[in-house]
Amino acid sequence: MKIIELDSSTVIDQAIQSANTEQKLIILGNPQNMEDFQGVINDPSKDVNAILQEASNIDPQQWFEQQGYEDGIVDEWPDYLEFPNDPTQLDFSIHKETLTGKLLANLVGVQITTTHSYQAFAHLNFGGWNDCPNPEIHCAIWKMWEEKYGAKVIAIGVDTVEAYIQSPPKTPEQANELAAQQYMYCTDIVEQGCESVEVLAAGLLNNNQWFFWWD
Repeated sequence: MKIIELDSSTVIDQAIQSANTEQKLIILGNPQNMEDFQGVINDPSKDVNAILQEASNIDPQQWFEQQGYEDGIVDEWPDYLEFPNDPTQLDFSIHKETLTGKLLANLVGVQITTTHSYQAFAHLNFGGWNDCPNPEIHCAIWKMWEEKYGAKVIAIGVDTVEAYIQSPPKTPEQANELAAQQYMYCTDIVEQGCESVEVLAAGLLNNNQWFFWWD
């Protein structure tokens, strides 16, 4: 795993292209974020292979159900909900200033030699604080999403995750199912973001970009 400086103007395309190679680029954001990452990356109690082994024993669907997935959430979308016909434009944020939206002058990332981008959660030992799932949960869920939607993780900030989606949901039914899963995975994107699972579902249809944030 190698820390590298990045060019904010080209980094999104670079990370997306690397997702299909064994040398994956994961954008970490502002260099100050590295101080937060260094402690968990170097935690000897969390071995990468051990995390991936734990992930292989997790059933994502069962995990969603344990979070309340079966509590009627899928049935709550009204029939009149309108879904957009056009794909949402890509709007990644990891390489931009939060308040101004300007490109960061200084940006860093990490090169990871691995088969799948979801394994980056194990390499970075990401999660396990507040409502953010443990690293093995991230790996198990994103493995399922990669197989179903071609989801490629390209950025992991201190408390955010962004991904490029090769095969996003094409029907309202598919978007409904995914929105329920994403709400179970990261409630903050609804409760402190779009404010309703209906809006989240509509935004996932034909959308090649996903964003998650844990407070």
